[in-house]
Amino acid sequence: MPFSFAHVCDLLDQLQQQQQQQQQSADKNVARRIIATWFAKHRHAIKQAPATAAALFSTLLPDTRTDRVYGIQAPSLQRIVGRALCLGSSRFAHLRRYENPGSGEDLADCVAGILTETPNPVSKLDQVTVEEIDALLNGLAANCRFSSHSVRQSYWNTGCENKETLGELYRQVHAREAKWLTRIVLKQTQLTALDPSIVYGSYDARLPFVARVQESFEVALTSLRELRASNPLGIGTQNLVHVIKPILGTKVGRQTWLKGRSIKHCIGLHPKRISCEKKMDGEYCQVHVDLSKGSRSVQIFSKSGKDSTQDRVGIHKSDPDEHLMIVYFDVLLIDNESLLGTRQTDRFNRLRELITCRTGHAQLVHRQVIDLSLRQGASDLRRAFAESITHREEGLVLKPDDPYFDFSKDKRSFAGCPIKLKKEYIGNFGDVGDFAVIGARYDPVKAKEYNIPGLKWTHFYYGCLTNKGDVQRHQSKPKFMVIDTVEVNTTMMKTVLIHGNTLEIPFLENVCLELQIPPRIASDKLPTVVFREPLVFDIRCFSFDKPGNTGFWIPRFPQVSKVHFDRTFMDTLTFIELQAAAEVARNIPIMEDSQELLHWIGLLEGADPRGVAVDALTQSTVSSLLTPSPRRQSRTSQLSSIASPNNTPTKLCRAPKIALFTIPASSELAEPNHPNTQPCSARESNLRQQIQEAEGLKRSSTEDCVNRAENQRPRRNTLSASAFSEHLHRSRTRPESSQRNSLTRQPLSNVCNNLSPVSIRSSQSFSLDSTTKQKQSARSSYTAPSSFPVMTSREIASSRTLVSSTSSVRAAALYNPSGTDDLCQIAGHRCKMRNREILLAPCIANQLLVTESILPAHGIKSWVTDPGNWRQSELSHVRDGAVRGVISPPRRRRKICFVERRRVEATRHLVKQIQALNLRLPDGERESVEMYDWRVLEDIDQYEKSSRGSSPASAKSNPWKKWWVGLV
Repeated sequence: MPFSFAHVCDLLDQLQQQQQQQQQSADKNVARRIIATWFAKHRHAIKQAPATAAALFSTLLPDTRTDRVYGIQAPSLQRIVGRALCLGSSRFAHLRRYENPGSGEDLADCVAGILTETPNPVSKLDQVTVEEIDALLNGLAANCRFSSHSVRQSYWNTGCENKETLGELYRQVHAREAKWLTRIVLKQTQLTALDPSIVYGSYDARLPFVARVQESFEVALTSLRELRASNPLGIGTQNLVHVIKPILGTKVGRQTWLKGRSIKHCIGLHPKRISCEKKMDGEYCQVHVDLSKGSRSVQIFSKSGKDSTQDRVGIHKSDPDEHLMIVYFDVLLIDNESLLGTRQTDRFNRLRELITCRTGHAQLVHRQVIDLSLRQGASDLRRAFAESITHREEGLVLKPDDPYFDFSKDKRSFAGCPIKLKKEYIGNFGDVGDFAVIGARYDPVKAKEYNIPGLKWTHFYYGCLTNKGDVQRHQSKPKFMVIDTVEVNTTMMKTVLIHGNTLEIPFLENVCLELQIPPRIASDKLPTVVFREPLVFDIRCFSFDKPGNTGFWIPRFPQVSKVHFDRTFMDTLTFIELQAAAEVARNIPIMEDSQELLHWIGLLEGADPRGVAVDALTQSTVSSLLTPSPRRQSRTSQLSSIASPNNTPTKLCRAPKIALFTIPASSELAEPNHPNTQPCSARESNLRQQIQEAEGLKRSSTEDCVNRAENQRPRRNTLSASAFSEHLHRSRTRPESSQRNSLTRQPLSNVCNNLSPVSIRSSQSFSLDSTTKQKQSARSSYTAPSSFPVMTSREIASSRTLVSSTSSVRAAALYNPSGTDDLCQIAGHRCKMRNREILLAPCIANQLLVTESILPAHGIKSWVTDPGNWRQSELSHVRDGAVRGVISPPRRRRKICFVERRRVEATRHLVKQIQALNLRLPDGERESVEMYDWRVLEDIDQYEKSSRGSSPASAKSNPWKKWWVGLV
């Protein structure tokens, strides 16, 4: 039994009324209830005839029928209706009333108004059915060469309908039916906001999933009937992806695409492994290959779902030097084997086996697999995105390692949904500048969407001033080059209507502004009004484009981000400035060094919510603004001519350590002493072996050391054991401020090789024992004053006995504080932080996480925050000479500095301080300081733990490369 079109009009009227009520919070739920109730009421009539359902969906969702092109727009349909209804000039003018700005009507409303005044003589027996309308529209589409091949083939089966047949249909309908028929023909159903998935689901709960696999009403309904016949008891939606297969010749639906607003937003959508692919600036297509069809074996569907095979055939040229290139990124069906339920990584591996790449003709998309669940995942994604930006690419596509479709009920939110990540989607990265809005025009369909009474403008024309100098100097008439048109959202439109003082005049009466309109705009639609006081819009875009019929650069996909009412057109971009900005954006070369990359990494870190990078507090793998990648570092880097950590010599250059007191000893002897246990034979032998093997120390004669010290250098003020104990007691009781003042004001000539002036906070050694911590705090701030007596030979021998004769444990503790307690708790002797002199940036030294947890875990008990301490320690070491006692002079230890790379100016200041020291090795060569971001301290924990596992460390992400800053 045919289904009356009047029932469809009932549903559409209810949805339009609900949409106009602007219940934004409950729109979707209310619409769902209205549609479900309507289908429940007419379910019996709909399911009686199989063709009724397909015709019904074509009527309710005309915009989904991309295969049908009617070749009819509002002006031509207006003439068809006028002739069909035999309208005179006055009534025809009433039919064109929708063109008047501010009328608030569209052509459908005007047609309904005409038929309301003079209705058609139609009886109830002559009601129009959805089957009649669907057949008529299919015939109109078959007569248009822009329709798909399958629709045009229906001409031989059903015959071709012409436009006069459509006019006859208007004489058979009522006013309400004519209104919705007009909108269906023009595919203007925005006022109802019908969601296809809700419509399908109201018909059958499984149809939304089937229609996504087979994007055709007829094919999807046929597969649904077969599914019902083969599974009378029904089948769960989670198994549909394995039962419903793609069919050659029927387009497979696209996944739901999302827009990434920040790195944190992307991680929130897909927190696990993703495929990070290069976004190609081309045209999407879905290729179906059926070798059984011979010369017609290839069928190409465009992004809209239309069969565009013949359109693509017309693109090919005979010139052998010009050809299209295709980039493959996914495969869904191979030899009738559906891959819709296969994970993305497995699908891509199958695609790699299937495709033969040919340079310039066919290739696989460039991709990188990133695991966002790992600590460094956010940093890797941020760096990949920054590299895409610096290479002037369009962006990235992030695909989760999920099946193409997942219909299970317990699936993760947004499972299988790719993310488009462009810099223009994030923050204000796409800002271009302020433009002058010089005019506007009215579109009745768009005005209905705004739902603002009396609205006269819907599209704004923006342009650039070309004679700004003449206007400023001579008050000449402003000349504008019209650039393009732009739309605004409802909120901005209401703001413009309330606060905008445009003083508009009709376009044909304009004498205030001189407008230069390019052919691209003049051939489309001209402005209807001109603003004597142009508005100012802040416009952002994705990039710049130069259309063939324009001749200059214009913003691509412009969007209005803000409306300025406190600025005039004299504050906007001029035409020359716009072209210069476009030239710079399009032609700027890719820098060889990575400073631009670091700049974008820093911007992306700040683009996360509240300006805090997503991994700053959780994963602690934030990339930095200052650090170049070791793979792309050039010799002309901002810091200095630095080399990659891979090229750093593996032999460590030992540097003298800061001394705590002088016993004719080197600064190595002055490391804090941590009394922990009483000496025993096993412990003594173990520590002796550490001293001899790990540090390569040699014992020398005590007397030789004393003689050499007395004969080869002048006497200097040193500190005996008793004097040291007395001074240590006084230093514990003296106020910290007085200690600091006495330290910082000593002349250099009076400074011995004791600890150089360092603040207690920066050089304090941390220990679990509070008593030990107190001692170390006092020692770390001690410098021997010049008033102490000189040591005699007897005192030297006494101090030698104190160190060497008492026990090996004490000697080892004095020289090497990384004894058993100071070894790295994770890697022991294999720790990369062992035997390093540490410099912390002041902001890092204030982080208790670093100073009280991370550094002690690696056996690091002392550090400095002022690079000048290294210089003073080096001078005192030169004056005092090498160790003259129990052990020989130690090798210089490599210096390493940890900074916060996001604090660019502070890091640069620290670099300049280090360079000003002009540190030198004993052979006169320049001594280098390795500089890393402090987050390497966290990453090496995981790195050293994983290095002890079964997989080799070389196969893991090396944090020393990742957080490398430079060599100063």
